[in-house]
Order: sequence, then structure tokens, then C-alpha cells
Amino acid sequence: MAPDYQHTDSLPMSNNRQRSRALTVRRRQIQRRAQFMMSGLLVVLILIAAGGIWFLSIERRYQQRIYPNVSILGVNVGGLQPDEAEAAITEHFRAFTDVPVILNFEGRSWRVSGKDLGLVMDVHDSVQQAYKIGRTRDMMSNVQTIWQTLQQSVSVPVLIVVDESKAQASVARLAPIVDAPALDPKLHMEGTTLMVKDGKVGRMLLVDETVARIRETLSLLVSQQQVTLATRELSPRVTNAAIQAARSRVVDLISQPVTIKVNDKEFVWSSDDLARMIEIVQQSDKNGTDSYKVFLNPYQIERRMEVIGETTQTIPVYPRVAWNGGDLQIIKTGAPGWRINKHESRDLVVNNVDQGVRTIELHPRYVAVPIDKNNLASLGITELISEGKSDFTGSAPYRVTNIQAGLALLDGVLIAPGDEFSFDDTVGQIDETNGFVKGYAIIQSRTQLEFGGGICQDSTTVFRAAFWAGLPITERWGHSFYISWYDKYGPTGMDATIFTGGPDLKFLNDTGHWILMQTYSNPKTGVASVRLYGTSPNRKVEMTQVIRDRVTAPTTPVFVTDPEQPAGAVKQSDHARDGLTIEIVRTVTDATGVARDPDKYTTRFKPWPNIFVFNPVDLAGNAPKIPMPPPSPNLRTPNETPNGGLHYVSPDKVVPVTAAP
Repeated sequence: MAPDYQHTDSLPMSNNRQRSRALTVRRRQIQRRAQFMMSGLLVVLILIAAGGIWFLSIERRYQQRIYPNVSILGVNVGGLQPDEAEAAITEHFRAFTDVPVILNFEGRSWRVSGKDLGLVMDVHDSVQQAYKIGRTRDMMSNVQTIWQTLQQSVSVPVLIVVDESKAQASVARLAPIVDAPALDPKLHMEGTTLMVKDGKVGRMLLVDETVARIRETLSLLVSQQQVTLATRELSPRVTNAAIQAARSRVVDLISQPVTIKVNDKEFVWSSDDLARMIEIVQQSDKNGTDSYKVFLNPYQIERRMEVIGETTQTIPVYPRVAWNGGDLQIIKTGAPGWRINKHESRDLVVNNVDQGVRTIELHPRYVAVPIDKNNLASLGITELISEGKSDFTGSAPYRVTNIQAGLALLDGVLIAPGDEFSFDDTVGQIDETNGFVKGYAIIQSRTQLEFGGGICQDSTTVFRAAFWAGLPITERWGHSFYISWYDKYGPTGMDATIFTGGPDLKFLNDTGHWILMQTYSNPKTGVASVRLYGTSPNRKVEMTQVIRDRVTAPTTPVFVTDPEQPAGAVKQSDHARDGLTIEIVRTVTDATGVARDPDKYTTRFKPWPNIFVFNPVDLAGNAPKIPMPPPSPNLRTPNETPNGGLHYVSPDKVVPVTAAP
């Protein structure tokens, strides 16, 4: 029997063999694994080498060119150099950039160029982006990118820019063509009817909205895209309700007449009168709503108040003043007047009519006399301005009476600065109440009895005073035939006829100061005088007289009948005289040496026949039945003046025309 240590020694030997076999297996596994890895690595290296060779061939083929399968806005630029790509894209979109848009509106169209819009396609930047595809610093990334590009195409965008201000301007230039203002209805009166002219809807071009439409269209990249202009309707500001309200207001204003009462006088404004005064004004309220204000025009009412005031007034009477050697003295007190205030009256009428009142009573206001003893010295009546004279020597008693009566009514008259003197208004009624008697005057183309015969002696004398004072003569009438009384202090042609309610003599006080008229007559010397006192304007007055166109008096007498003429007796009322045309030209030069436009006063004396008056029983047809008196010689008339006429530098001083200043 073997010892136990032998058995124990055999066990380690068995374990070593197992361990050795395991190591051998493991070693073989590692070898196989290494062989496999080496094979894989070899494959990878082969693939890398092949890829590198492929990449190098691609890179060499597309050197300075865009890699294949790359497009810009649908244009294949693969294989193109950048400048070729830019040219290709530019050419492809040339039609688009030239005329990208056509604007349309109501059958009209306008071509809009890319330049108009400030259109810019950033092709260069996009081409550079396309060229950089597959050209980074990372080779593997480049290979991968190129490989992916070959598998699936790459599209590069282009930045398209529109200049907003240019686009707006290109649209806004159409505004004058497209825009149309809204027209409000127009209201006016025709008679008593309110007429309405229809309004019209307007239109406004919406520039920003149209530009937005253009931008949307540009994204299509198609030329001549049709874009409709964006507009907005503009409604009239006045509504139908406002028009109806205006109609109702017109009816309210003119439905009944308006009666204006001033003391015992009435003035009625009919519906037609009121309609002519209506004013229609369009107005806006704080909410922007328009309406019509219908009212009676205050100016029209004021004008009517002016007329009513003149018709109903009691004019203040200035006192009568005596020159008294320069120490002015009131010889007859004045009298206050009464007149409605046109502004107060206007407002009263407007307010009452607005409240529906149709009868309105106006109350005249007291008008004080502007002149009294306290302010006489301030009137500027300090010197003689001019004097007019005439001769009535040999006048019949009735004529002398009437001349003196008229001059008495003119004596002491004050004429305010800016006032117009009227002979007829100043003298008043020419009848017995004012001291006139009946006398012969020119009436209905012959001399007849009439109150105030000879009064024209006074108007002629006043005319001469105003004439030589250089005052503007606003109305003057010459006699119809030659009268010898007016030759002296004249000369001939310096006369003025008047008739109550007819021809008048008027002149303006333009001296800037008051004027006092002082009259005088002397039956013994036959001189009538009118003096004007005030502040002299230092005017130089000159006159040229031309007498021409003599027409011989008719030789056939004229027979007229008058029941007042005693039967069996014949009276010669008019004596034959030649006709003449007389021109008086006045030149007035002011204190500064400036001459006014010349004034011309033309008198045409008619050729006048002998006129005989019969009782109707003494005239058969046009043949006298009773003996005629022997014919009297014709009245002698002045001779015609030489060429150029006669030049007067004062009423009684004549200078040769050639020497006239």
C-alpha cells in the first residue's frame, strides 16, 4: 500500500494540465479575434481609401464649381461656377424682375417694374451658399454632405427684398387717378322749394394694403402677376335724415309771412322774400356727423333793417349856423331824430323767427343832434372855400320872390364830412308853405306857370360854388334851352336845373371837415351868392369851355292851347333861340400837385321855336282864328368858341389856351 503523500501530489498535476488547455483555447480565441479585427480594419482601410479616391475625384471634377444636385429657386446650378450660376439665375428670373406686377382697377392696368418696387434678389449670396455645400474644413463631413447631396437634391433659398418706401410710392402715384372724394348732397333754394343735388360715394386708394398684396404675389416668382388695387369706399358725411331735417326747417321758416312793425308802418316779408333770405350751411358736430343749419341770413336781414330804418327814420336836423365874420353862431336850433338800430333789430327778428313769432315790433332809438354851441368851434369852419354867383337882373317879381325863398332855405346849412348834399332834399317842398309863388318854368317842353319858377337860379348858384371848390359833383342836369340869365358870373354852360322828384343837384363834402353854406341875394343889384365856408383843401380848379354845334332856331311857330288863356287874346310864352352844345371840362389839382381825372359837364341846348298860347276856341286845328302879334326877334345866343375853347382859372379870369398851365 502506497503512502498517502503520493496521492496528494497527483492532484496539482491534473489541475495544471487543465489550466494549460484553457490557456491554449483562450489564446486561440484571441488569435481568431485578432485575425477578424485585422480583416475588418483592412476592409475599413480599403473603404476609406476608396472613399478618399472617390472624394478626390469628385473634388477634382468640381473644382471651382458647385457640386451636383444643388438648385437655387428651382434652377439646377450643379456643375456651374459661381459666376455662371449667378448669370443663369439672373437670366431665368429676368422677366420677373423686369415686370413682376401689373396693377389693375376697373378695367385699367399699370405695369410696375422691379425698379419701381426697389426689388432686389440676393442671388450672389445664395450662389455662395450653394458653392460652400461640401466645402467645410471637415473632410468626413464634406464626404458625407456630398454623398447625401447625390442621394437627395439640395435647394438653396434666395432672399428677395422690396424697398417699402419705393413700393408705397409706386402705388401712391395712382392715388390722383383712383381717389375720388365723397360728395355731400348740395342744398339750395329755388323759389320756395328746397332743391337737393344728390351726393356721391367716394373712393380712397389703400396704399399699404396694396403693397401687402404685391409682397404676397412676389413670393410666386412669376412675372406680370395681376394685383387688384385695394380701395375703400368713402361715404358722404350727410345722411338722409339730415336732409329731411333741413326740408322741415325750410318749411317752418317760410310757411307764414313775417310782419315788421315800426310805429304806424308795417313791412311784410312774403314766403318768397323769406326764401330768398334763407342760408344753408353744412356743419359737423363733435361726433363727426354732418348736418345742415338752415336759417335766415343775418346780413340779408340787416340790409332790410337798413331800408326799413331809412324809410321810418326821423333824421336829426342840424342847426342852422351863421358865419358871423368867423364867430359861428347858431341861428336856428336843430332837432333830434329817431331810428331803429339795425343790429339790435336784426338780432330781434332772428330770435323771434326762430321761436315761431311772425309779427315783430321794432322801437326806434333816440338820435341826438350832433352839433350844438359847445362843439361849433371844432367843426373846422374857419375860412371861405369858394363862392358861386349868378345874375337875376330884370327878373319878374315872382322870380325874385322864389329866388329869395330858395336861398333862405339854403342859408346856414351844415354839410358833414363825407355827406352828400342834395338840393331837392334841403329845399324840400316847393310850394306856398315854404314861401314860393307860382311863376314860369320849363315844363313839358314849354314855359308854364308852376310854383317856384326861378328856383333854378339858386341851384345854378350852388352848383358854381361847389364847382369852384373842387367838390365832386355827383348829379347835375343842364337846362333844355339857353337862358341868358346864366351867362354872367358863369360862363354859359355853368347852370343846373332841378325839379322836385326829378332832376337834382348833388355834391360830396370830401374836404374832411364840415362845410357851412351861406346865401345872399340883392334884388337891387340882381346878384345871388352862395358861399361855402370850412377848411380849404387848397385845390387849384381850372375849367375849359367849348361851345360848338350851333343849330338854327325853327322858323315855324308852335301853337298851344290853355283854357286859362283869355279868349280873343294870344300870348307868346317862349321866344325862338338857336341850339348849342356846350362842354365844360374841370381839372382839380390837390395841394400835393396831383391832378384828379377831369370832370366833363355837357349841356345840349335844343333849338327852340316861338311858342304862342291860345284859348282852345281861338285855334282851329293848327291855324289861329284871331290876329297874330308881329314876330319878335330871336334871342341872341353865345358864339361858338375857337379851337381849344376858352380856359378859365377862376369864374371871371380867362387865359389863352396856349398859355394855360
